Amino acid sequence: MKKQVFSIIACIAYVQAMLAYPKKMVINTPVVNLNFKPEYIDPSVTLPTLVTTNPLLITQMLMNEYVCANYEYTDQDGNRWLNINAIQQENFITPLGWHGYPGWIPAHQAKEVSEYPSYNVVIKSLTAEMEDHAGNLLQTFSMGTRFKAVKVDKEYWKVTLENNHNAYFQDTDIYHIKPKVKESIQELRHSIIETAKKFLDFPYSWGGRTAYNQGFGNISSVDCSGLLNVSFLAHGLQIPRMSKDQFLHSLEIKDGSELNPADFIFFASVHKNPIQTSLNKHPLHIDHVMMYIGNNEMIESTGAEDAMNVRVIDCTKRIGKACHDITSGEIVTYNDEKYYVYFGTFFTEEMIQTLRNDALKSNYEI
Repeated sequence: MKKQVFSIIACIAYVQAMLAYPKKMVINTPVVNLNFKPEYIDPSVTLPTLVTTNPLLITQMLMNEYVCANYEYTDQDGNRWLNINAIQQENFITPLGWHGYPGWIPAHQAKEVSEYPSYNVVIKSLTAEMEDHAGNLLQTFSMGTRFKAVKVDKEYWKVTLENNHNAYFQDTDIYHIKPKVKESIQELRHSIIETAKKFLDFPYSWGGRTAYNQGFGNISSVDCSGLLNVSFLAHGLQIPRMSKDQFLHSLEIKDGSELNPADFIFFASVHKNPIQTSLNKHPLHIDHVMMYIGNNEMIESTGAEDAMNVRVIDCTKRIGKACHDITSGEIVTYNDEKYYVYFGTFFTEEMIQTLRNDALKSNYEI
């Protein structure tokens, strides 16, 4: 009888807990791995990693990112997990449309909020140190991490912590996300490329979206789309996280002769896609994304056997011909594999302002 009563009480408690979801939450840890299953990544996994060596990882989330927590799960070892959607990393899912990437995180790595907070600064350096009033290190954060901060003088920004204590970032590490984009298109193109180059020689990390820093875990680095995502975010511009979503969200450039620095070059494997006679974005399986940097060169984070790092490479060497001689949708061969090549851009005045609005948006409904 006692066992039956206990089971009934446990079921009632479980139902009550589930009724509390979905919840608005934010990440409360510098870097969090969003995994396919409620399991911890094997700590023996080290960089560089591929999907074959680190299949659990979907993406990484940064401190203060918005979370929609759908429900909670406790595994056999007593670890509590949250099934979530990464609100600020949108993924196009048929038939839902644009939706935050789903996955699992440890429950203690997010905290509940009544409303999503607004932020006005983002870390633009590879890493930035948060200090207390005496200059003591409190925590290190990765590029792309957003905060609410106040400029106190020419050298520092102040962040008020939950305990009402103040913490500080150096101004050189901070980009102020003003509602209106002030930089010209040319200034943004140049600065985004210089930011991406800060990652040069970083090891390739499948699902990675952070600076290479052992303090963030042994798999903290970037994959191809993560490199581009955080390079834009460091300028207060929120583009989609994954290459296929970057492709869907970008404006097509029909011919390589129209490429400008900081435009995107996409690979779509022919064997994963039907032969395309014209650009039809939705069915394409995008395998890889690179950033054109001018002078027939591109920067990429690659898992190719001959590199497995972030590198600058000549387009002719990478694609087989000069980018300016390629038409969007053309088939090329690389490492005995055939790919469609597509070109895309985010650089119109309207698109740039939309990306800024997305970076500042906080009124998400769940």
